Amino acid sequence: MCQPGKYERDNENRCIPVVTGRAACDNKVKCKSGTNMICKDGRCKCPNGYTMTADNLYCKSKNERLVGEFCASGDKCISRRPDSEEYMESSSICIQGVCRCHTGMKPDGVTCTTWDINEEGCLYSTNCHGGAICDKGRCSCSKGYSPYAENTKCIREGSKRRIPIEGECNEAEEESYCQYDLKCVNCMNDLRHTRRHTCARYAHDRAFPASSASSNVLSSLLVCVLYFIARWR
Repeated sequence: MCQPGKYERDNENRCIPVVTGRAACDNKVKCKSGTNMICKDGRCKCPNGYTMTADNLYCKSKNERLVGEFCASGDKCISRRPDSEEYMESSSICIQGVCRCHTGMKPDGVTCTTWDINEEGCLYSTNCHGGAICDKGRCSCSKGYSPYAENTKCIREGSKRRIPIEGECNEAEEESYCQYDLKCVNCMNDLRHTRRHTCARYAHDRAFPASSASSNVLSSLLVCVLYFIARWR
């Protein structure tokens, strides 16, 4: 299985690295799928009729518009998926001639995301980060919970927090939480051969709903591998 977002299979079913806009490409490095890019003159570029986004991650067609851009009938409003390099159509819509985020969502550059705790602008609780609820247009933690991790999630008051790397954590049962730059993952213990939750170094995600359960599994497996490599180096 190829590492999602970093590698893809070629015509010979091998995992090869993928890159995005203006990066070097050849028969060993390909342009990332879903970006509309092609490898031309040794670089990932947009085909004729397409325009590269400012972040060099996507080639948009003539009828695609980013959040904040003017739009007309027949245009598609697209936005970058939160905490991802992918662009999608479902989060924004053309309203009065401008591409805007759906009501209750927060515009953040070319992204439509959820609101941090204590921010105003939500319509439903699903518009809030990290288990917060929407109370009169403001994202707040429920009674008995308090903001944590730079206002990106609500945790139970009285629980342990700021658990360091390699420390045991139990976020599922709301007992103990890793420090902000770590992730609580379920790995196989190398000595006791039992499963335990451990705080591991990992790119932080902002508690935004995952696109699928399988992506969570792949992420956890990757974290476990990186954790044990770092430990035994």
